[in-house]
Amino acid sequence: VIAGGATLVGRVAQVSRQQAYVQLVNDPTSEVAVMLQGSRISGMLISRPDGTLLMTQILPDETVEVGEIVITAGLGGLLPKGLILGQVESITYQEAALFQEAVIRPAIDFRRLEVLLVITDFPRQPMQIRLEEP
Repeated sequence: VIAGGATLVGRVAQVSRQQAYVQLVNDPTSEVAVMLQGSRISGMLISRPDGTLLMTQILPDETVEVGEIVITAGLGGLLPKGLILGQVESITYQEAALFQEAVIRPAIDFRRLEVLLVITDFPRQPMQIRLEEP
C-alpha cells in the first residue's frame, strides 16, 4: 500500500469481503528490508512502540549520512524495490552494540493519509546465488 510519490505506507495483512486491513510500517510488529538510496547500505526498518522508525542492522564500519533517503530493498519478493520510506534523521552507535541504528523521519504523515494505492502485482527480482568452486 503506497501513498503519493511511491511512499510505502504498509502491507495488506488481512482481507475480508468488503475491506482490507493494512499493517502500517510504523506498527511495532512491522519489519521491512531497506537500503539507503545513495550509499546502498542495507538494514531493517522497524518501529518502536511510540511509532518512531528505526533503521537497524547497519554494520559498524558503514558511514551513514544524515539526510539520506531510505527505500525498500526488494529482498524476499514481498515488496517492490525502491519505494520511499523516509530520511535519516540521526545515527547512533554504542561500542558494545553489534550494529548502528538510524532514526528515520517518515516521508509521510500517517495521521493525514487520504488517498492510497494498493499494488497487487509487480516484477520480482530473482534471487541470484553464486556457488564458488572449491
